[in-house]
Amino acid sequence: MVLLLAGASFIACSKDVSFDENALKDAERAKAQAEVAQMIANYESGFVKHFGPIANGQKWGFDRAKASSTRTAVTSTNDLWYVPNNFLYGEQNKNGINCGNLVEAETQNPGANPKAVFSNDLNIDFSSFWLQHIENPNNKNIIMELQAWNSVTHSWEKVENFEWGMNNTDFEISVGRKYTYTGLNKSAANATLMTGMGGTACDRADENGSEEAIGKRFRWIENRHIKGNQYQEIPHYTYKFLTYTHTPKFPKNGPEITETFLCVEISTGDFWGIKIGHADPASEVLKEAGVIFCEDMGQEGDYDFNDVVFEARMFADNHFEINVLAAGATLEIKIDGIVVDLGVNMANTGVNEATKTQTITIPAKSDGWPKYDSIKDIPVEVTSRGGAVYALTAEDDAVPQKVCAPLGTLWAKEYISIEEAYPSFKTYVNSNTPNLWTDNYVPENVFVF
Repeated sequence: MVLLLAGASFIACSKDVSFDENALKDAERAKAQAEVAQMIANYESGFVKHFGPIANGQKWGFDRAKASSTRTAVTSTNDLWYVPNNFLYGEQNKNGINCGNLVEAETQNPGANPKAVFSNDLNIDFSSFWLQHIENPNNKNIIMELQAWNSVTHSWEKVENFEWGMNNTDFEISVGRKYTYTGLNKSAANATLMTGMGGTACDRADENGSEEAIGKRFRWIENRHIKGNQYQEIPHYTYKFLTYTHTPKFPKNGPEITETFLCVEISTGDFWGIKIGHADPASEVLKEAGVIFCEDMGQEGDYDFNDVVFEARMFADNHFEINVLAAGATLEIKIDGIVVDLGVNMANTGVNEATKTQTITIPAKSDGWPKYDSIKDIPVEVTSRGGAVYALTAEDDAVPQKVCAPLGTLWAKEYISIEEAYPSFKTYVNSNTPNLWTDNYVPENVFVF
């Protein structure tokens, strides 16, 4: 009777639970339904007891996934800018290649490595572009700053944050933040966006009369000590472009990709490695984007939110793309009706490493409208041990089973509560601030490929 009453109460709460009618008899169905009802009730009361009351207006990050105005790192603009996938994991992939070694090998034996092609220029649109620091030069202390030629203003323009041979800040100028929201819930660590640059190379001698500047797109400024307390700023134009085909360190088991790099020569055999790529307005590409952390509620007191972790993107043509990153659940989970499968159980949460990748594409409907209104509405369903199927939700001002964070955000390891990975999460639950609760994390408590 207790089970049946719990089941009736559960139905009254309008939770989405269904059953395999052929597999379950009435009594089994009622028992499974009651068990799920009790599990959800325990989870919700336990969540509030653990984290405290939920703030009014709490939308669990899904409102941040929608497009909004941003600033670029260089010029003020109301445009949105799409961060390419290969720029999302700058912090994890930093120092992933050795530009100096590649340049030296090419110099000694040109053409020996078909995956590393050097050139004096790149066939990309330089009117707007991304730059991302990946490798320090040995002599970084002599570098004052990096500059780029602006053919609109016919002047050399400072690349913000690229100083002294490095860039440890994030787009948009956010010193100390690992992962920042940039309009579309995206982050680009160690990166700067250059816009309104015109796109053509320098066509005149520099301010010192040097014709070495002609045909160049970049230069670096040496702050050379002359004597006493006097310093002289000396421009240098020595660089090569590298087109390199390789497999990045992150994400694990990701595909081989071709990327382009600016190799700024500081001295013989010493290079500053900077990833470079054309920048596209995001309004032409994405409508929403985020990484979604899910908690299946299958284990009482477990708030690690890593039972399934996936990137979700909603594009302007109304199709969705999903990239499953981790699956810590022991229960079966489906995303849009497709079983999550990374090859092993408890994959990419510190227990097992995934043996394969999984992507899911949700096309727009035949009339062009999206199948779902938002990435928040993409169904994530769990099958309980008793055979009941229930949906994970993120209802406003209610206990969530899903939370949304910027693409590139790392997730908690197995058995680590989300606030142990992100100490600001508890405050975020209670007060809806800080919105950027993913800014600070405990490195040993998050999973990194």
